[in-house]
Amino acid sequence: MDDFRYFSLIENQDECLTVGEMSKGWHFCLDFDGLLIGPGMTEMSYCTCNPEPVLEKCEHLPDTYKILLEGKLIGTLNPNNDDAILEWKEPVSFTFINRVYQQWEKIRAK
Repeated sequence: MDDFRYFSLIENQDECLTVGEMSKGWHFCLDFDGLLIGPGMTEMSYCTCNPEPVLEKCEHLPDTYKILLEGKLIGTLNPNNDDAILEWKEPVSFTFINRVYQQWEKIRAK
C-alpha cells in the first residue's frame, strides 16, 4: 500500500480496504483505536485483534445474520449462494473477518 492509498483510507470513510489489502494483514486495529495498520508497521507486533464473533440470525430479515462482538452489533452477513456479503458498522481486523467466515462455514455445514 502506498502513502496515497493509506491516507485516502484514513481520510475518507467511504473508502474500504480491498480483499487483497486485508489478505496482507491491513486492518483497522481495535487495539489502536481503529488506526489503520499493516505489514511493516511497529503496531503489528502489538496487535491482539482476535475477538470471537457471534453470528445470530435476524428475526426480521430472512437469510441475514447479525455479527455481534461482546453483545454489540457491528455488522451483518447476507448469504448469496456460495458467497456472503459483509457490511460493517465498526472497523474490524482482518483476523476478525476470518473468524466471521469460519463461523459462517460452520453454519453452512449444518
